[in-house]
Amino acid sequence: ATALVGAEAAALAYKSINCSMKKIASQEKKDYLQENLIITNALEKKFLKLADEDEMAYNQVVKAYKEKDNAKIIKALINATAIPLRVAWSNYELLLLLDRIHSKINNNFLPEFMSAAELAYAGLRSSIYPAEANIKSLEELRQETWTAEAEISHLKLEAYNLMMGIQKQVYPQKEK
Repeated sequence: ATALVGAEAAALAYKSINCSMKKIASQEKKDYLQENLIITNALEKKFLKLADEDEMAYNQVVKAYKEKDNAKIIKALINATAIPLRVAWSNYELLLLLDRIHSKINNNFLPEFMSAAELAYAGLRSSIYPAEANIKSLEELRQETWTAEAEISHLKLEAYNLMMGIQKQVYPQKEK
């Protein structure tokens, strides 16, 4: 379900880019925004696909637990951990895109733009929770959790710094 937050973020980003393009005279800037419009559309589709994959992964975990088959449980948990991490990284990708284009967004569409950034950040953070829960379950089964914990910590820090940078650039603090 957290992938749907990313899909909404991508849709809002798409809207703010598309509306801003209509207000720009420079063909070079329009072309740049058009490229990013295509990327946000692709990200929205990716998030929707990930939402379906996440539901299927959850169903596999439930099924494996019902069968009480440790090997199937481990396999299902690993898959159910990988999908939310892909959602988190996709939200991070959207945040990077938003960071690159913020200066090209028309002021009239900054509210949608910032809502997209906030949703992408929320989608990233919320997709980490199920991954962490699955990692805990895997640890209880005494399985290696590869480098997922380090990846999550790194992603949280990078996303926080990126989001704070976007906020400061779009809404700079006025000196007193």
